[in-house]
Formats: sequence, structure tokens, C-alpha cells
Amino acid sequence: MNADTRPDMHRDPRRGWRRGRERGAGVDRVKRRIASVLALGCWIGCGPGTPPNIVLVTLDTVGAAQLDCERAPNLCALGREGLVFEKAISQSSWTLPAHASLMTGLYPHQHRATNLLTPIGADVPLLAETLSSRGYATAAFVSGMFTGKRYGFARGFATFDQHLSGRRGAPIAADLTQAALAWLATAPEPFFLWVHYFDPHHDFVYHPGQSYPDGIDATTVLDYAQWNVQGAPIVERVAERRAAYDALYRGEIRYTDAQLGRLLAGLVEGGLLERSVVAVTADHGESFGEHGLVGHDNLLIQTLIHVPLVIRAPGLTPGVVREWVETRDLEPTLLERAGVGPQERSLLHPADVPDGVAFAEVQNRNPHKRVAVVSGIHQLTYTTGEGLLELHDLEADPGQQTNLAGDEPALVARLKERLFSTMAVVEVGEDEREELRALGYVE
Repeated sequence: MNADTRPDMHRDPRRGWRRGRERGAGVDRVKRRIASVLALGCWIGCGPGTPPNIVLVTLDTVGAAQLDCERAPNLCALGREGLVFEKAISQSSWTLPAHASLMTGLYPHQHRATNLLTPIGADVPLLAETLSSRGYATAAFVSGMFTGKRYGFARGFATFDQHLSGRRGAPIAADLTQAALAWLATAPEPFFLWVHYFDPHHDFVYHPGQSYPDGIDATTVLDYAQWNVQGAPIVERVAERRAAYDALYRGEIRYTDAQLGRLLAGLVEGGLLERSVVAVTADHGESFGEHGLVGHDNLLIQTLIHVPLVIRAPGLTPGVVREWVETRDLEPTLLERAGVGPQERSLLHPADVPDGVAFAEVQNRNPHKRVAVVSGIHQLTYTTGEGLLELHDLEADPGQQTNLAGDEPALVARLKERLFSTMAVVEVGEDEREELRALGYVE
């Protein structure tokens, strides 16, 4: 693929990547890992025993389908210098569980930060804790309450700045970037820096200096009532003014990308970029009426769980990875680069994950949990409690409108077995349900 057009890959959800979970063992796995390391050479461009700096940037509410070089030129440029993962799947469709998976390498049901009232399990180690124990200076500059201290994200960070969290209707990314740059100016090496940009999340703000269509300006007012409620009247209201919502949302992406550019420029000016691993991803996407939802949490459609993922480091040959990957695998990847390893699920060792599967789950507003598995060109989604199975062909039906579960029983059975095993789901049949009713456990 031409490097100048690589980021446009994010627009096409039909280009299936295949990646699996932990497979292989023992000597074969070690041989594959050694071969991968030798092929990469001095991946970080550092001397023996010198760990790299690590910079992790997370974007709130930015689905892969929303990105191209016009909206995100700085991310596009970073992708030309690094590895672009075409088919990255977030482990959930809203901020808290998705970020917790990024920071722990675990699925939501494992780290337990699955709803508004549950933080990351206190017994679950975080990326920052592990890196801090290895001598890394650690700092986080975050915005948005669900990446804050109350949910456990401050653990392991010597500097944790969340004073910008919760500011609505204000251009906070510039302030966040400035705070991060100030810290970088005196940061000892090696360091781990996490920056989370909340701005693309609603409410969408007009940013002077960004390009907008005619009729969109600082006086443009949008409706956010009943956002994130499936089937709410806002779906029709957004449809009537879709151009305005799109314009302001895309403006937020351009504005945030500009701040990413400032951060990267600061790394260059400080002579830090060539000693740093830089990873950029997002927690989830956004729906503007798809499947009757304006918002994100509670559904697991590709619009919400397919996210951008770029990793850049000196010595790493730029390229495109055309396999399904999970964003939770950033954690073992970064740990391995820091010399904590070897790790079994590094994104840089595709031979360790040969059969191409990715998983996601969500339970927040909905009383019934949803789980999904993506494999090849198919996605199988199961809604617990309702017993609903939905199979979609992502190539022929990228909007996921046609349920093929009744037409492909063998495929459903195969994917269902894998899904239930990985996501720790127990299916209750009608006989069991009757027994549970008799015992008073269900209505």
C-alpha cells in the first residue's frame, strides 16, 4: 500500500484482518520470538540494556472510520513512520472498560471495571505500576472522568494530572498538551507518558482556526439530550441536522490531531523521539444513528469497536499489519519494549497469534451484557439474558444490518464456542430458565 494513502484504510471496515489469541508453546514459541527480535534488529535504536521512553496517546471517541489524512494529518504522518494496524478492535465501546483493558492487557470481565460504579480491580497490576517498578519516571495527563483516579488509573503514576477532567464545552486538549510538554522538559529518562485527549467526545465545540462548512460557527448549538440511549428521539433530531453534527465532530478530531502534532513536535525538539516508543489509539468510536443509537456504549458494532492504532519507534520498519488485533495487546507490547518479558501477546510477534480472532464486551446501561468475536470477515455478537445471536458478514454487509445466524449454523457454533470460552459466558437454556424461575432467580 502506498504510504501516502495508508491512513485511508481506516474508512473500509470490510478489509478483514486475521489475528488470534495465545497459540503455540514451548520451544517453537521461543524460536519464533528470537527470530522476530533478530529481524527487528535494534528496534528502539538504543544501546544494549537501555530501555526506551514510552509515550501512549489515547483519543476519546474516535473510530477508525472517522480518520483520514485531511482530518488527522499528524496521525497520518506518524503512521508513515511506524506500524499501522488496519483492524484494531477495542475491548469495549465506552471509555472506562476500554482504557482499563489498554492499561492491564485484560478483558473487561477480568479487570472488572465494567460499569459506572466499578473501578479496576485493586489486585490487577497496571502498566504504569510495572514500568514504575522497573525505574521508569511516570506521568499521566488525562481528561474525562472515566480515566481518573477514582477508577484506579492513577496507580503507578508519580505525576497524575486530571484537573482538566470534567470540563465540558472548553477546548481542553491545548491545556493538556501544554502540561505534558512542561513535564517532558525536565523528565528523567526512561519515562512513561500517557496523554488522554477527551475533546472528540460530545459536547462538540467549535474551534477557531479549524475549517468548517458554511453555516457552522461558534453560534452553532447542538442537542445532546438522551445521548447514549438507544432508540431515543435524539436519533431523529440528529438525522435532521447530521451535517452540523458531523462538521463539529470532525472539527474536534482535527483540533485534537493538531495537539497530537504539538506533542510529537515537543518530543522532536527535545531530542526524545528517537529514544521513544510512541503508540496512538482510541478507546471507541461514535454512532450518529447507526442501529438506533446516538452515542456509543452498550452496542458492539464495528462503528464503535474498530479503532485506529499506530506504533512508531526508531529502527522499526514502517508497514501495515492486516490482521485482527486487540488494543489490550498494547500493554504486553510496551512492556516487552521496556525489557519486561518476553511477553506472549506482543503485537510485534504475529507468529504467536496465528488464527485471527478479536473480542469485545460491554455492559453498562443495558441490563444484559453483550459479547462479540470478530474472525475473518464475520462478527458474532451475543446478548446475554436475551439469548440473541447475531452473525454479520462485515465484507458484504459493513453496516451490520442483516443477521445471518440462521443461515450459517456451523459457523455460528464454531464462533459461539470460542466466544463463550474466552468471554466466560454461560448460556442458560429454557429448561434451566424454568428452574431458575421456580427458585426465584429470574422473572
